[in-house]
Amino acid sequence: MEEIVAYVRAGRGVAYLPVPITATIAPTAVTFVPVADIPPGQLVLAWDADRPPQHISGLVSAARSQSEDTGPTSSAAL
Repeated sequence: MEEIVAYVRAGRGVAYLPVPITATIAPTAVTFVPVADIPPGQLVLAWDADRPPQHISGLVSAARSQSEDTGPTSSAAL
């Protein structure tokens, strides 16, 4: 995140950041402006079907559990 904020500070762009991130990053010359009425973002996990990600199985399980709590998703995306 610091790199993204550095680009903004250098005048090379803008970025949408989650509020918890803005609370931990407080660089000079950057102003964080709340944006209302935008939908929450989505996180998608993807991998080669022939090579399942054994090293992140806990993360995949947590993502599947969360997606079941928040509504329908494609199981192929998780």
